[in-house]
Amino acid sequence: MRRKSITTRFAPSKADQDDAGEREDFLLAAVVAFTPFQVSVINLGEFIEKRSQFGAEEWMDVLVNSCGLDPASMSRREKLLYLCRCVPLVVCMSS
Repeated sequence: MRRKSITTRFAPSKADQDDAGEREDFLLAAVVAFTPFQVSVINLGEFIEKRSQFGAEEWMDVLVNSCGLDPASMSRREKLLYLCRCVPLVVCMSS
C-alpha cells in the first residue's frame, strides 16, 4: 500500500516593510504536494453488507480512519489510545 502524505517546504523570506515603514520578518510556508488519505465517496451499502465479516482490527481501522487518521501507520496500541479519546463523544441512544 502506497503511503500518502503532505509535503511542505519552508523558506525564510526577505524582510518586508508594512505600510508604516516598519520591517517585518516572517517565514514563508508552501504546500508543494498533498494527497488525501480519506475516502471521499463511501459505498455505505457495501459496509452494511460486509460488517458482519469485520474482525476487531478492521473495526478499529474503520473507526480510526473516520477520525481523519491513517490507521496503516499506527500500532494496535496507538489505535486503542485514539479510540479511548473518542469515548466521551459517544451518545447513548437507548431509552
